[in-house]
This record gives sequence, structure tokens and C-alpha cells, in this order.
Amino acid sequence: MQFHEPSRNPQLILNAGSLLSQLKFILQQQVQRHKPIVWETAQAVHQLAIDRPELHKEHPMVQKFLKRFHQSRISTRLLYSHCHTLQEPLKLQHQIGIFSTHVDIDQIVQMAIEHAAHICIDEFGEVPPIVVEAQPVLPTFNIPSHIEYALFELLKNAMRATIERSKQTQIPIDELPITIRWYSTQHHTFVEIQDLGGGLPKRKNYFTFSYSTAPPPEKDMVMAGYGYGLPLSKLYCRYLGGELQLERLGEGTMAKISLKRDFQSEEAVL
Repeated sequence: MQFHEPSRNPQLILNAGSLLSQLKFILQQQVQRHKPIVWETAQAVHQLAIDRPELHKEHPMVQKFLKRFHQSRISTRLLYSHCHTLQEPLKLQHQIGIFSTHVDIDQIVQMAIEHAAHICIDEFGEVPPIVVEAQPVLPTFNIPSHIEYALFELLKNAMRATIERSKQTQIPIDELPITIRWYSTQHHTFVEIQDLGGGLPKRKNYFTFSYSTAPPPEKDMVMAGYGYGLPLSKLYCRYLGGELQLERLGEGTMAKISLKRDFQSEEAVL
């Protein structure tokens, strides 16, 4: 095998900045182009179930395709975003592109709460009380945007279920708080979201694409209805060896995200 010395051509060095700018522009275009894919895929699956009833939404072949398709999309988008971010000035001390060697769980949870609350107010005009039980978190390597997406979806579901139960039972919304807690162990960091929204319906798999207890949405920004939030959240959590679990606890639901603190010996779940 023959190795070559790095080029010392001044013209190539001068063109490097221009080439990087072009690459950055192309990557930005690709990220924007792929933004509506999740919504478009959900619409396509819904239409498929109408046109081909034998290929219903929960058909194993349909579910297998959707899982692989969205895993591939997550990987592709990660590469685009990571390459683009590496060309930007570092904003955080522990940042490496889109990765963080010490994710700020406090900040991520706060952003997810604000995002979910904004949509909840638009939809219902109110937000259930949020109780935070935080413990110091040990350094955890992960992708902050993936964690935020999963937390946003789980909070959104918890808020909707809580408000709907409040209306059905006439229990004041202030008596149905949503509790968020996070803590670390030797090998994992955990984030738990517990609500009093009535609990999960009996079902074998809550992470099926297109499964939802809400009616089909009629606008882009809604509390639920697409049936993509939970399965995508699970894919995001599992991407770096983590997990997302749901459990019924009394009159509510417990959602638990586990994140591996040290990713050096793991590979992405593809």
C-alpha cells in the first residue's frame, strides 16, 4: 500500500474554504428537504390501509419496513447534521458536533416541557402542573436532540391524557400533576415521566407505527394522532444503546428512558 504526503498546493488550500461552504450549503438543503418525511410517510401508510386493507397499518411487513426506513433516516440525518455542526464554532464545553460528552439533562427537560406546554395550550388552553424531582447526573455521552425529541413526545402524551381524564372525571387539573425525575447509576442515566392520566390501554406493543388512541389529526401541530411519536422516540433512545419503556402504574403511566453513560464499547443500533 502506498501513502502520499498531504498536498501543499496553495491553490488547494485557498479553495478549501469555498469547498467547505458549498458542502455546508448542500447539507443544509438536504436536512430541509427531508423535514416533512415523517409526516408524509404517516399519510402514505394511512392511505395504504385504505387502498389495500390486507396491508393494514400493523401488518408485520409494513412495520418492518417502517422501522428500517426510519432507522436509516435517523442515521442519514445524523451524518448530515454532525458534519454541518462540526463546521460551526463550539457553543458548549462538552460538545463534539451534535454529540455531547456530558448531556445537560436539566436544560433538555426544560426545553421539552416548554415545547410540549406550548402545543398543549394551543390545543386545550391549559397545562397540567409539572413536578420536577432532579438529582445530580453523572457525565453521559449522547445526542441531546434525540433525548429532547423523546421527552417532548412523552410529555405531550402525558399532558393530553391528564387533561382528558380531568375533563372526563371532573377532577381538577391541579390535582393531577405530571412528575419528572432523573438520576444516574454507575452505568446509566435515567429520566422518568409519571402521569395520572388514567393509564395505558391493554396492548402487547405500544411502539407500533401508526397506532394511536387519538383521532387522526387535521393540522400539522397537534397533541396526538399520527402514531409516530412513541416508535420514533424508542428508535432515538436505542440508537446509542439506550431504551424506552412504558408501564401502567395505578391511575397513570410511567415512561422511563435509560441512557448508557459510556458509549465507547457500543455500536449504534441499526
